Amino acid sequence: IDPDSFHTLEFVRDGFMSRTCITCPHRRRCHSHLEAFDFESHYRDFCPNRDNFSKLLAKRYDA
Repeated sequence: IDPDSFHTLEFVRDGFMSRTCITCPHRRRCHSHLEAFDFESHYRDFCPNRDNFSKLLAKRYDA
């Protein structure tokens, strides 16, 4: 996910995704997948921000 594109999206600017991540019960699992570079393959299984990440990834593939 391109950081520049990420920060221009409305749901990111409003802090919605950050608030969701901060209160997420799956943070440890998320960090493990991020460190292993396989988050994209697994986030749909547990992430409450899955819809937003899907939109971000779709934009990346459309670019």
